[in-house]
Amino acid sequence: MGSRVLTELNENGMTAEAQEIASWLKTTLPSTPASTRMGATAPAKKPVLPTHCPGCGGPVRVDDLEWLDDLTAECNWCGSPVRANG
Repeated sequence: MGSRVLTELNENGMTAEAQEIASWLKTTLPSTPASTRMGATAPAKKPVLPTHCPGCGGPVRVDDLEWLDDLTAECNWCGSPVRANG
């Protein structure tokens, strides 16, 4: 997030502010990313589902699904199983 802020500040000609924030970030943030500390692992990648239910044609909204197993979710519209592609 910090790098995004710095990029936007620099793109808008606010280089002094970007340098000030970059300096602050270097002293504030830990030197190693959180994902590499304390044995943390990367979050599991969700399988890619079709955009519409094969049973009813309703839109599949990944954030609003109940997963039945690792590859199958339940359609919010008709309750049909929606299986991941490949």
